[in-house]
Amino acid sequence: RPVLFLHGSWHGAWAWDEWLPPFAEAGYNPIALDFRGHGKSEGSWHKARLRDYVDDARCAIADLGREPVLVGHSLGGLVIQRLLTERSFPAAVLIAPIPGRYPPEVIGRFALRHPLVTARANLSRNLEGLVGKEKLVRETLFTQATPEETIRNCLSRLTGASPVLFREMVQTEPGQPKPGTPTVLIGG
Repeated sequence: RPVLFLHGSWHGAWAWDEWLPPFAEAGYNPIALDFRGHGKSEGSWHKARLRDYVDDARCAIADLGREPVLVGHSLGGLVIQRLLTERSFPAAVLIAPIPGRYPPEVIGRFALRHPLVTARANLSRNLEGLVGKEKLVRETLFTQATPEETIRNCLSRLTGASPVLFREMVQTEPGQPKPGTPTVLIGG
C-alpha cells in the first residue's frame, strides 16, 4: 500500500528522508510529496494558497493508482484534514497538525518576542525570516534538546512561506471529515 507523506510549512519532501526507508522495509510504498514551490517541485510558494496544496495532494493521490495512507506534519496535516472532508482513506496520521483556526496567540507570542523579525517578514511577504536563523529554527520547529547538526541541516533547506497562506491557516476551519478513515493524531 502507498503511504503519502505531506510536509509542513517551509519544508519539502526531504523532511521525511529518515521515515521512508523504514516504511519501505515494512512492505509499504512510501512517497513524500513536495508541495509547489518547495523542495524539487515546480511552481512558487509565493502565490500558493491552501487550496493549491490540497490540489497538489489530490494530483499525487490520483497518480498512485491505489488509495494511500496519508501522513502529514503541520501544514501537511491541515491538507489531510481538508482531504478527509471529501472522502475517506485507508488511514491518516496527523503529526502536530495545524488545527482548524490556528491559535492566533501562538503567532502573537512569536511577534512579541521577535517584533522586528515579524515586521520584516510580513513587509517582504516572505515568512522565511521567521526561521532564518538557527535560534529561530530551534524555537519555531524543534526543542532545546535537538542536536545542532539537525538544526543547521534543516535551516539550509527551508524555503519561504507566504503570509497570505498563514492568514488562511489562522482563519480557516478544515470542515467536517467524512466517516470511515481511522485517524491518529500526534500532538505536543
